[in-house]
Amino acid sequence: MIKELLTPNKNKFLLAIPFAILFWFFPIISRSIIAIPFVNISSLVFSLIINLAIAYIFSCLIVSNLDNKKKLILVIFIILAIYLLIPKVTSFYVGDLGGTTKTNCDCYGINWSASSCCHSSVNYCIGICKRNEATSSWGWNQKLPSKP
Repeated sequence: MIKELLTPNKNKFLLAIPFAILFWFFPIISRSIIAIPFVNISSLVFSLIINLAIAYIFSCLIVSNLDNKKKLILVIFIILAIYLLIPKVTSFYVGDLGGTTKTNCDCYGINWSASSCCHSSVNYCIGICKRNEATSSWGWNQKLPSKP
């Protein structure tokens, strides 16, 4: 059954293309694949491979259920639930007096963080995460903005 579901054909590839484009701008797995304070496994290539594989699996599920409307609607709701409920790593902070902030995406949903000592933390997102990759550093002698 799984072999029949994942067997490639033209329709599955054509439907996987819009999912892949969607996952480029709104990834289901951000560049940071797994992150906890002080540990960050980040790989753009691995993230892209996972997003492309998920795009293909989603297109296979939709194409294989096109003949039954009730199953198709159920599959679409399951796909939306999976997409929205997978936690995405939005940013990763490391450092105390000097450090680095790695931002993966902007969260449009529920945002929470896990932190540890020495200003090391990870922000997660449940919902839509718009890709916005940036890295910034700060030094121990950086002045904080003064209040007017």
